[in-house]
Amino acid sequence: MSMAKAPNSPRPGLQTDLFPPADPTSRPAAKVAEKVAPKIAVKVSSVSPAPRAPSRTEGIQALLDLCPPVRAGSRTAAWLKAQRVFKKTWDTQGLRMVEDYHHATEALRTRFLAAQLTAWGLFNNEGHLRFYRHTLLIPWFDGGHPVYLQARATDPEVSPPELSLTGPVPCPYNARLLDGSEGRLYLCTGSLDTLELLEAGFPAVGVPSDTDLKPAWLPRFRNKSVFLAFDADAAGEAAAAKAIALLTGQGIDAHRLRVPAGKRVGDWLAGK
Repeated sequence: MSMAKAPNSPRPGLQTDLFPPADPTSRPAAKVAEKVAPKIAVKVSSVSPAPRAPSRTEGIQALLDLCPPVRAGSRTAAWLKAQRVFKKTWDTQGLRMVEDYHHATEALRTRFLAAQLTAWGLFNNEGHLRFYRHTLLIPWFDGGHPVYLQARATDPEVSPPELSLTGPVPCPYNARLLDGSEGRLYLCTGSLDTLELLEAGFPAVGVPSDTDLKPAWLPRFRNKSVFLAFDADAAGEAAAAKAIALLTGQGIDAHRLRVPAGKRVGDWLAGK
């Protein structure tokens, strides 16, 4: 005796979608799961990177931005003219003068930490801008950026006459001439002697002192014929001999510029 089939059962072999199997990923099942499952809030915390500390170059640039270019008719301009350095040269070299000392001091304090300004050599240990009496600023550029700074006093009674930043000196003064091209080059002591030679038409770069030609700088002098324009005193002669040995040891052509005994290069060029 055969049993009657349920009226709603599909016949064997007949496909139908009237009663599809339950799919837990289907939309209705998902809605049910959303109602049943507890909602758990997941808080994703983001960690911000530590702020980058400003560089000494940024500090120097900030000071230069606060100080105007040397202005014709100013006391600074008169002093430069007395050193045989004139407007075209001081403009080309980006010289500045500290005209509003208190404004520059407060603006730097607002932007940088006192410890940073002191570490760079812009402020003294008492928290004051060092260039109160040394108001002529001579920036040292490398790759278009001010990487070092020297300041000169225009009052002859001020001692020492020159101040420099603390920390390493990253390049010679007027390093833009160290471009790998061939040619003659005059190597001076300090930025002022370099400015005097530039004014006289000589392609010149400077080192901070007689003994500061750093071995790491030597490759930058490639393809140059270098003339050592150090002062003609005992210290200058000894430093020139050492610098020539360093340069020639790297295959760089180097010679001593013969300055009369006891003469500064700038004075000799001026006929003094």
